[in-house]
Amino acid sequence: MVSQWKELTVEVGQKYIRLWQGTSCWGFISRVDGDLKGSPIKKGDLLKAATWKAPAKHARGNIIDGTARYGVYGPDYL
Repeated sequence: MVSQWKELTVEVGQKYIRLWQGTSCWGFISRVDGDLKGSPIKKGDLLKAATWKAPAKHARGNIIDGTARYGVYGPDYL
């Protein structure tokens, strides 16, 4: 059986951890509490990629409290 999951590469920045799947940005994880484009975010929030270098506005759950929603291709749509 061939696995659909590919390896993720982790790139740690000051505010976010960027997750790469090959040459595509898979998503982001917030490293700090704060505000993103007018929307509050908490440490551990899983964010969909808006571009290869910036996360989208709303969190798709939190990896720390176990509410993160994601699939093979990245964080789920809202």
